[in-house]
Amino acid sequence: MLTWALARRLKGSGVTANAMHPGLVRTAIFRRGGGPLGWAAAIYASLFGLKVEEGADTAVWLAASPEVGQVSGKYWSRRQERRCRFRDPAAEEQLWRLCESMTGAAETSR
Repeated sequence: MLTWALARRLKGSGVTANAMHPGLVRTAIFRRGGGPLGWAAAIYASLFGLKVEEGADTAVWLAASPEVGQVSGKYWSRRQERRCRFRDPAAEEQLWRLCESMTGAAETSR
C-alpha cells in the first residue's frame, strides 16, 4: 500500500515505484520459524520453493529492464502484472500519513 502512495508522489519525476512478490523462495528464513509449523514450512519450501536466483528475477527485471523502465504503481509476480486486493487509495493515504506521524517524516518534509 505504501508503494502505491509513493508512486503517486513520484509521478512525473522519472522515478518509478512498484511492488512485487518473489514467490515461495528456498531460504533459511523458514528454518528460523521454530516449532512444528516452522519445521513444516522449511520442509515445504525446500521441496517446492524457488531457487534464490529465481525469486530475485522479478525484482532485478523491474530494476534493470527498459521494458518496464517507465512503469510505476503496479504489483508484479513472475514478471507479470497482477491484481492486488489491497488497492484502496484512501487507505493507502491513511497508512502513509500514519507512517509519517510515527517516523516524524511529516515535520521534516515541511
